[in-house]
Amino acid sequence: SKQVKNNTKLSSGTTTVAYAAIQYLQENCEMLNNKKMVLYGLGNIGKHTALNIKEYIEVNNVVLINRTFEKAQQFAEEYCLSAQKEENLKAELQTTDILIVATGSSKPTINLELIPTDKNITILDLSIPSNVAAEVGNLANVKLINVDELSKITDKTIALRQMQIPFAEAIIEENKKELLEWVEGRKHTPALKEFKQYLEVLQNEGIDYYKKKNPDFDIAQAELITSHIIQKITTKFAKHLKHEDTQIGNSIELIRKIFEVEV
Repeated sequence: SKQVKNNTKLSSGTTTVAYAAIQYLQENCEMLNNKKMVLYGLGNIGKHTALNIKEYIEVNNVVLINRTFEKAQQFAEEYCLSAQKEENLKAELQTTDILIVATGSSKPTINLELIPTDKNITILDLSIPSNVAAEVGNLANVKLINVDELSKITDKTIALRQMQIPFAEAIIEENKKELLEWVEGRKHTPALKEFKQYLEVLQNEGIDYYKKKNPDFDIAQAELITSHIIQKITTKFAKHLKHEDTQIGNSIELIRKIFEVEV
């Protein structure tokens, strides 16, 4: 519920690799808005990562590269990003600060030949198995982060959420209690309604009787006074029915017998 979301950290943080990548960049890369970023691969994870970049990071230079250029171009146009053909990947990486690999291939798609050696570059490999050749991570200018590293972020989030479960359960229990009280209260409504209608019948009969007896009888005043009395009686009855010690069935049966009315 909204109350659980607003009053606990049960929904905070991330449990997906696509967002864990964004969280890592936010926590470890300074001045992200001035960085050039290349996202290689537009499968399911790649698309989610691109959308997270748009939503959570103010990066002015994001280039999408995919094996099928038309797919990258269409996605880039839809979300105001840039797209390049796969054959231009090496050229793009010469000026790239951050490379996110989401190609989902069975073998590496990023090798030593593609990586510049004269500038620092952060590479996030979101693929399983790894799509970045192991030797790339040995380069002095490369900081390689794989799925295992990003999983530590999601594991931390899951642990935090588990700690929040008792708080969420307490909120749910409180709401459950209020709901049950409301449902229990609704059970009284038909009885109260019938009882009030019975009293109003007595009210009308009494006013009609005295109106015939006395031409100067003040009908408006009589209606005001008797309506006030009816309200006080039904309020008292309602409070009685809601009391924790009240046996509702017995009370309603007693009213039925005394006034000979179906309530």
